[in-house]
Amino acid sequence: FLFNGGINNKGNTFYSEYMAAAPAHPIIYTLLQKTVADLFIQYTNRSFIPLTPKERKSAYFDFIMKYIFTNSAEPKGRRMIYSGMNQSVTIMNITNEESQYFLHASFPHILELGDSEATDAACLDWNELKHETTISSLQTLVHSSQVRKCVDGLYYIQDIVNPQSISPSRKIPKIIHLTSKTRCVTKAFADNVKTWYFDGYSVFLHDDEAIARLYSRDWPEFPLLKDTINCITSGAGFADIWRYLILWKYGGIYTDLDNAPGPLFQNGTLIKDDDDAFFEVEAAKFPSQYFLAASPQHPAMYMAVQSAIQHLFNEQNIVKQYVPLTTGPGALKWGVHYAVGNAYLVPGKYTSFDSRRSVTIVGNRTAAMRRSYINR
Repeated sequence: FLFNGGINNKGNTFYSEYMAAAPAHPIIYTLLQKTVADLFIQYTNRSFIPLTPKERKSAYFDFIMKYIFTNSAEPKGRRMIYSGMNQSVTIMNITNEESQYFLHASFPHILELGDSEATDAACLDWNELKHETTISSLQTLVHSSQVRKCVDGLYYIQDIVNPQSISPSRKIPKIIHLTSKTRCVTKAFADNVKTWYFDGYSVFLHDDEAIARLYSRDWPEFPLLKDTINCITSGAGFADIWRYLILWKYGGIYTDLDNAPGPLFQNGTLIKDDDDAFFEVEAAKFPSQYFLAASPQHPAMYMAVQSAIQHLFNEQNIVKQYVPLTTGPGALKWGVHYAVGNAYLVPGKYTSFDSRRSVTIVGNRTAAMRRSYINR
């Protein structure tokens, strides 16, 4: 790659007009993923990355270099080689005059994609995305082939279906999603599930069949999902990404099976009709992953999935992956960070990069340790 270390606001940039790489090089693979992700969330006339088109191309490379080759400083020498992900990249540091030669004298002028048909229209409007937040589609998704009879000592969990749990006047549907390997659970878990039976709410339990059914769907908005899930080595990892996907697709509340609502959760009434995404601050001071709520197609859920995919892709040894960081709370933390610009938030409502979307935060470290909102 060519790097311009010049001055006068023209330096410190990588050039995408000229590049060379071995087949299937990870830096190109990651560049494709980031480009697809950024295009997908260009939902208004503003760019997701607030830069000019020429600066944006360089910013992609800056991002990739810092993400993959995290130990690399700004190139200073004439020719530098950096290693990362078991491969390497060579950077040639050129002057402004040399860069002009490469960009103009040595190559014919070509029309950049989109230049001839540029408009002020949005690339994609998230509000126009078709989703399946219907009770019937959820019933189809969670349908289990398991016989409704459990061995002695276990209790079958039946879904609670309330057609009124989805309302056009409310952003986050009154739908609670739980997951378990099967629908047969101990009495303690069965009793705990009942603590989530709020007035006006539907409650769906997703067993392993339902989770596999969701993963098997086509996900054009996450083009690398099916490639990277093969790198997940634990049931916890599958459940992590599943909870982001289920809220991205259907919206509602996700809670761990062993959670119970705390006294300040107020039987679900704490989440208001205009709340768009809702998190408790956990003991580690960032948004909780054991309990989360969002409207369908919320940016935080989209970015959480993308963050988990990126972490899996960057794993050097999938056997030794640290699940909480790779797909768990670490992925969600970055999802919220990308959505609102920060992951360590105090209680309040925060506007996302889409000014129509927001994130509501409640609680603090002390409240989480006292189990005031969620009893876990």
